[in-house]
Amino acid sequence: MNKGKSIFIGSWLLSILILAAINTSFESKQESFVGIADQQEEFISFPYPVKIREIFPVEGEKLRTGDLVLGVIRPDLASKQTMLTYEIEKISAEKGVTQAELKARLASLRAKQNTDLAKLDAAIQELKTKREINLQLLAQISGTDSSINSNDSGTLGVKLEGLKKQRRILADSLGLAISSLKQQMASNDKPNEAKIAKLTVEKQELKRQQASLEIHAQFDSRVGSILYKPGEQVPAFTKIMSLHSLSPQHVKGFIHENSDSQIAPGQVVWVHSQSSENKSLISGKIESLGSRIVEYPQRLKKSALSQAWGREVTVSIDHGNTLLLGEKVVINLEPKKPLTDQITLSAIRLSNKFNWAKHEENTSNNKISVANIDALTK
Repeated sequence: MNKGKSIFIGSWLLSILILAAINTSFESKQESFVGIADQQEEFISFPYPVKIREIFPVEGEKLRTGDLVLGVIRPDLASKQTMLTYEIEKISAEKGVTQAELKARLASLRAKQNTDLAKLDAAIQELKTKREINLQLLAQISGTDSSINSNDSGTLGVKLEGLKKQRRILADSLGLAISSLKQQMASNDKPNEAKIAKLTVEKQELKRQQASLEIHAQFDSRVGSILYKPGEQVPAFTKIMSLHSLSPQHVKGFIHENSDSQIAPGQVVWVHSQSSENKSLISGKIESLGSRIVEYPQRLKKSALSQAWGREVTVSIDHGNTLLLGEKVVINLEPKKPLTDQITLSAIRLSNKFNWAKHEENTSNNKISVANIDALTK
């Protein structure tokens, strides 16, 4: 009798535990969803062809923010610098030729000015001398005073005035020509100097770019794959190497479209690996929610043939966690208790429900008995 009673009690407890486990599983599905641990990853490439000068770390090496990662050379910079140097020299040469031509013309005008004016000055002086001699002879013959008006109307006087006028016209015309050449020389200098200054600035900028083609780590990371070696040429927009964060920093989760769980950005959640329930919980925060329903990734489906659709959820998690990059995880909306605690709690709940139902049944039976006694007494 006692043995049968013990078996009955044991079966009853086992049934409660099984029901508790089923209830726990059902409840957990309502309070959690799955995802994949993601990482911050950077691919190093350039929008122009480069030559690898030096790669400082090796694959798998740990880097700190600011560590020197890569040094490259831009062959196109060297060719551009050569072209700029050629342009500067060409403009300088053209400027020199133009200035030399203008200087030669200016020198020629000045020489012509000096020669022509010197001839006129000599002719004027000769006429003056002849005129003075004639005046002296005329004074001796006539016995008049030698001091006569220099503006007499004689033939020599007319010629002398003509030469003086000719000299003034020649001096004015040559002076204007010389002044025009000087202005032309000054105006030709300005655009050429401006072009040379602009090209020089561009050349200096290219030199600066050539000297600063070094890449530094933008965050604490680990070197992934290195696809090129020092000395090799790399085409534009081609990946040279990759850097990824030391541990996952985000989780991309998917909450089923039929789930009635209420989530919102900024909500605190708890993440743990799907492969082991014993790993410690990692706190996180919901960063964003997808604006549409999408299909689950193949890895998160229960079967390759099954269809699962839901909403994307991005969760940021604490750095320095123990999760692996790309690991499948479970995201809990409440702190997940150990499985034994959940089963015990569910068993207590079921036991309370059973005791309450039994209490209700006894109360109902007592009411019926009292009613029967009242009927018999009447």
